[in-house]
This record gives sequence, structure tokens and C-alpha cells, in this order.
Amino acid sequence: MNYQCTRGHGDVGYSEQGQCLQCNRDRKNEWQNQHLYGWSIADRDAELVAQGSACPICGRTGLTWGKGFNDVWHTDHDHNQSGTHRGILCATCNLALGKLEPHLDKVMIYLEKWRKRNLPDGNLNCYDIADDGVGEETILQPSLRDRK
Repeated sequence: MNYQCTRGHGDVGYSEQGQCLQCNRDRKNEWQNQHLYGWSIADRDAELVAQGSACPICGRTGLTWGKGFNDVWHTDHDHNQSGTHRGILCATCNLALGKLEPHLDKVMIYLEKWRKRNLPDGNLNCYDIADDGVGEETILQPSLRDRK
């Protein structure tokens, strides 16, 4: 039997029930975003634009939505509470955050010990401090020129 997608997806394949496979993927994606993360595809896309179409942790750009892992955007969310989202991250930052978040207090203690041992006078003088626009200061990585 020859099926025709009512949304104009063309010949992308059809299920045994005659459903367009692209439409099925779109419906699944919309359901996941709404139920797992609490936002629509349009809200998700607007969030990405609002954060400059870049990962807010490392600044990576040029990723897409879709299948795969490394070169696609990931919705950062609280795994203990469905229907939540915090932002959109690249795969590397999302994975790192997911692994480290349960131990964040220990990570901060570890980094503080390193900072006190390895920075002159134990202060942040070789780091650049930037205002993130919402009243929080962000510590940026030291540039190579600042390292001794």
C-alpha cells in the first residue's frame, strides 16, 4: 500500500500502520520535551537563543538537535524531578555536570585546596571575574598569559 504523509514529509518511510516515521519521531520528541523537561519545542529553541546559541559552561556552538551524543544539544534537568529543565548544554558539559553534581560540595572543596596551594597569595588574581548579568560573578579560566 502506498501512503502519503499529510504533513508533507515525502518518502521518509512508514510504519506497518501507515504512519509517517518522521511524524512519529516529531511526536515522540514533543512528548519527551513536555513530560520530561516541562517545555515545548518552541520554548526549548527560545531558551537556546536566549543563551546565545552556545553552551553556557564552555561556550561551544554549532550543535544540532537530534540523534547522536557528541554533536547534539542536551537539555539539562534535575533527574530527581520530572518536568524540570535548567538550560541547554553541550554533551561534554552535560555529562560532566551529571557525574559531578552529586558530589559538587566535594569538588568545590578539592578545587579550593588546589587554588590555595597553587595561586600566589591563595587568591584569584590570575583569574578574570565577569558579571553574568544577573548579579552573580563568574570566574573565568586563566589565560595562558597569566600563568607562570
